[in-house]
Formats: sequence, C-alpha cells, structure tokens
Amino acid sequence: QADDDYYFAGEYTKVIPNNGDYEPVGSVLVNEEASERAFAGIDNDLRYHFNLPASLKPTDQLMVTFDANNLHNDALDPQYGIEVYFNNELVQEEIVIFPENLDTDYTTPPFTLESVGAEVGPGFDNIITLKGINYNADGGGNWMGIDYIQLDPIPQPVFPLAIGLDDDGWPVGDGGGINA
Repeated sequence: QADDDYYFAGEYTKVIPNNGDYEPVGSVLVNEEASERAFAGIDNDLRYHFNLPASLKPTDQLMVTFDANNLHNDALDPQYGIEVYFNNELVQEEIVIFPENLDTDYTTPPFTLESVGAEVGPGFDNIITLKGINYNADGGGNWMGIDYIQLDPIPQPVFPLAIGLDDDGWPVGDGGGINA
C-alpha cells in the first residue's frame, strides 16, 4: 500500500533535528514496493526517506530532480504548485506547473549537505519532501501526479590539466619531444 512516506532500504534509528520529533522506523530490509504518486486535495506532502553514503562530505553538493506527469486538466485553469525540501529546508521555491509544463524535468539549485542538516551513514533518516500547493479554489484543479524524483550528487570539477599527456618522446635534459 503506497502512502505519503516512502522508505528506501536502510537503517532508520536516528532522527535529524530539522525533521521534527517522531519515532524512527528502524530497519527497512528492502525498498518499499510503491510510493504515493500524486498530490490530491489536502494531501500535499510526499516524503522520501533514505540513508546517505558515508563517503559524502558536508561540503558535497546535491540536487533534486523531479517531473510532474499529469494534472487535473478539466479545471478552469489547470495548475498546481510544488516546492522541494531536504530535511525540512527549502531547496526549491514554488514552481507552478501548467499543462504545457508536464513531462519537464525540474532540478533544484545545488545545495550542500551541511546547508540542509544532512547526515551520512546508516541510521540517519534524511528526508526529501515534495510539497504540493493546491489551486483548486482558484480554478486550478485538485490533483497533480509525479512521475519520478531523483537525488544526484554534483561531481567535483575535473580541471583540464594535461601537462605531459601523451609525451612519450622526452629527450634528456629539457623535456618535450614530438608529442609535447
């Protein structure tokens, strides 16, 4: 049964302070089978729980990408808003989705682990929250479906330094050669 809290396989024994006071679920042996796929009416919070790899550092940058794939389209002016939070810290201000914006990938600005209070390793319950903003009272419709959500690291830049690359002809004393 899909609900508003999706858990990836992991250990959830420690609450991250930004996420409030609640009882962690403990061990989750396998990824849950399904997640709630839409905002509807007053049900506008979708939470995704996960552990971050211990290899990440506080200054590493992440970004969240999502896609809305359907919208209550028989409304007068179909639209639905969405915000993205990481550990209850806003990482994407509201984006209003209209029918022409469906099937568009939206990516948050980069943020660091330390800026959102993220913790690494087993036990820590990091949470991405998608918050829907319903415009039904204004003729905007009563629901919006989510196709996917994805968390990605931003890799450290690789500088294009290539000193000595393919330099197999080093004459004695001064370097260089036919490939220098």
